[in-house]
Amino acid sequence: CAVANTLAAVKAGATHVQGCANGYGERSGNANLFTVVGNLQLKRGMQLVSDTQLAEMTRIAHAVSEVTNVTPSSQQPYVGVSAFAHKAGLHASAVKVDPDLYQHIDPAAVGNDMRMLVSSMAGRASVELKGRELGYDLSGEKAKQVVDRVKELENTGYTFEAADASFELLLREELTGVRQRHFEVESWRAIVERRPDGSMVSEATVKLHAKGERIIA
Repeated sequence: CAVANTLAAVKAGATHVQGCANGYGERSGNANLFTVVGNLQLKRGMQLVSDTQLAEMTRIAHAVSEVTNVTPSSQQPYVGVSAFAHKAGLHASAVKVDPDLYQHIDPAAVGNDMRMLVSSMAGRASVELKGRELGYDLSGEKAKQVVDRVKELENTGYTFEAADASFELLLREELTGVRQRHFEVESWRAIVERRPDGSMVSEATVKLHAKGERIIA
């Protein structure tokens, strides 16, 4: 409630606001200054910082997380990686027509970006938008072909929501019919050993074929 209370206080006439970056502090309930500034400037029309400074908000929020060694909250308003994430059929179809239908601001205003999540719930629009984001034209039957492939793989345990590189490899394979295989795994095994002094040691052995050679490591 810290952010809501802060906004209510400003509306009632308060001119001095205290808070913390990302809401970090020695106790719960600290107002998140990034959310407060975003709301006051973008929703209430109060010019607190320049537009250029506001566009640095996401970068600064993540830099603070890195310095404090706290994993950034993906759900954080304005600056979280999921703040402007879109998934599922009808939702993605609307975003394809006009992103403002499902976004309360332009993500670029706070230095963030729209993300399309691809999953078994994905429809053609989700895949087309994600493909465009990665630089691929998925018009016509290509999108349906990729959607069917994604659903087929997710039914066997794959997930592409946070795996853009894997999804791009799938796109290349579906669009070109060629899958580059730089190596083939013959087998692998992992062993965990508890030694007399109580220490635990893990060891893995991998056998693979690459550049015409059989490699054991």
